[in-house]
Amino acid sequence: IYREMLSGIQERQDEFYLTSSNEQLISKVYHALLKDHPELFWVHNREEVYTTAYKGTDYCRFSPGYTYTDQEIQEIMAFMEHALEEVKEQITQDMSAYDKVKTVYTYLIDHAEYEASGDDQNIAGIFWKKKAVCAGYAKATQYLLERLGVFCTYVTGTAWNGQAHAWNLVSCD
Repeated sequence: IYREMLSGIQERQDEFYLTSSNEQLISKVYHALLKDHPELFWVHNREEVYTTAYKGTDYCRFSPGYTYTDQEIQEIMAFMEHALEEVKEQITQDMSAYDKVKTVYTYLIDHAEYEASGDDQNIAGIFWKKKAVCAGYAKATQYLLERLGVFCTYVTGTAWNGQAHAWNLVSCD
């Protein structure tokens, strides 16, 4: 299901078939995929998934929903690539993973404001609008560090004040 979903979303298909009709499983896989792939910023990150099941079968039609036009996607991707190149210019061959993490951290806080916006939950907020909240920062960090060869995953949970929060788990020295 994960591979079917990833392929359909990467190809920006409006709907495609999955080899399961279990909505709970599909929802779990969908949200895991979005956490694994911050570069899929154009996918709507809604709580509910939209499927059409067929009675007596174990497959469904899946509709992920997209938030950006093809032109916007290309523009945002150009900003993402530009940011990656700027970060790479600051990375030296002898840098430790910790120093790479610190470089990415500094780059992101210097180039975007921690502020709610229409794109604040994904990397488009950071790279395109220069405004995001924790989810946007965490996904941008994941995107950059993965491309620099540093293990980084996106984590969500509840902060000390009871608010939903996102951060990263990284492997560095």
